[in-house]
Amino acid sequence: MKRLFIAALLPQDACLHLLTLQQALLDSAVSCRLTRPEYLHLTLRFIGEVGDQQTAEITAWFNKLNKLDAGVFPCHIAALDNFVHREGLTVYAALEVPESLIRFQNTIEQGLRALGIPA
Repeated sequence: MKRLFIAALLPQDACLHLLTLQQALLDSAVSCRLTRPEYLHLTLRFIGEVGDQQTAEITAWFNKLNKLDAGVFPCHIAALDNFVHREGLTVYAALEVPESLIRFQNTIEQGLRALGIPA
């Protein structure tokens, strides 16, 4: 089983801003585990645990998809929020992104549902 998600890379300025915010959290937290800079991303769709056959189907579908320009998309950190899970608290940034990225995310969602991947 593989744990899959589809993500977009963040612009460098957004990454730098997030790294500054991470440092502030680290300075004020009792305990904190940070995301390494190379792993910062915008999750477009969390898929979850899937087997090899379904991984191959999703990969084939995604490779045929018309992708957005591989260049950087503008984004703005709109807010910080969090959620609790069994390992603790996860803090995340809510981003404002262009409409083209929202449409692409909707295309991803529709395609995955057509493959039988639930929302």
